[in-house]
Amino acid sequence: MKLGKTRMKRILSEETGIPVGDIRIHGKYEYHGNKEQITIGSHEITAINGRVWICEPVIREDTEDITYRSREIKIEHPNEPASSGARKNNQLHNNR
Repeated sequence: MKLGKTRMKRILSEETGIPVGDIRIHGKYEYHGNKEQITIGSHEITAINGRVWICEPVIREDTEDITYRSREIKIEHPNEPASSGARKNNQLHNNR
């Protein structure tokens, strides 16, 4: 199940706080079979069969080590098309 580049950019932006524009310009998107991946810097988001994981750096100040933490992100509707909601808003304004 393919989530798509736009939806994955939005999820990565929500989870990390990196602006979508920066992800669009500097991020690297890869798609191989049922695996999608976007990487920007040391942040990485991976989707396989509708399940999404994020791998991000964790900096420990006491030891000055950088470790990486991976966790699964729960998404509510993986089959829903990625959109900004503009269509829904336009339909509300046109019905007045």
